[in-house]
Amino acid sequence: MKKIVFSLLLLFGLLPFIQSQTVDSIKVEQAGNLIKVHYKILNSKPGEVFRVTVLCSINGGLQSVIKSLSGDFGDNVVGGRSDYMVLWDVLKDVDEVKSVDFSVRAELLKDNTINVSKKDRTEKKFYAQILGEGPPGIPGLRFGYSGKWGLSARYSVGKDKATNRNVFHTSLDLTRRIVNQKTFQMHLFAGIGDSKLRLRPENGDGSDYVQEFVPGVDVGLLMNAGIFSTSIQCTYFGDLKRVPIGYKIDHYYVGVGLGLRF
Repeated sequence: MKKIVFSLLLLFGLLPFIQSQTVDSIKVEQAGNLIKVHYKILNSKPGEVFRVTVLCSINGGLQSVIKSLSGDFGDNVVGGRSDYMVLWDVLKDVDEVKSVDFSVRAELLKDNTINVSKKDRTEKKFYAQILGEGPPGIPGLRFGYSGKWGLSARYSVGKDKATNRNVFHTSLDLTRRIVNQKTFQMHLFAGIGDSKLRLRPENGDGSDYVQEFVPGVDVGLLMNAGIFSTSIQCTYFGDLKRVPIGYKIDHYYVGVGLGLRF
């Protein structure tokens, strides 16, 4: 007949047999035909991954790996928790248990805490750039947030020499990271905007310019290296409903930005 025989002396006596440089605060308890083994991994951190092995010596025999286990054991035990537990279904492995000595070992497999801390210190996700775009050549700003997903806003304003009046561009773009290396990241961005543009007469001497608000579509690349950030963009304007008859616009505007991350 399968049975488990334990004494209080045995349960308290387990502690001296459990040896590990990283495992401590072992507590063992019986719950029916099950044995619960609680333990702690000293000074472990959330970025660490351990291989936890549970061995036992049954009835004074040689130590062996326990088979019918569940809980916190194996090759993917993550550190940083205050308590771990392994549950042993004893009678699936042996017919009778009079005495048992446990050994719980935790071997560090991976330590991601260093990489995480370096990433937190070095990765700067906000940026601000000075833009130059045209035609006509006008200055501007681009700023935003560039994580895995991000947002980018752009505003450019300047005087058009042909009309002697100010023109400006605005846009709001969604960014998506497509390259993520240790020292270099690249993001694709696209969005919409509105601009006050110069309209040229189709016929005439070129002096009869007018201005009109025209919507546009923004696409481009954002590139980050170290503390520096740069961008290349192209804006397409194609809503001819806002362009009076007899006038035309420059459908494509290009720009380049250079700035810093913080």
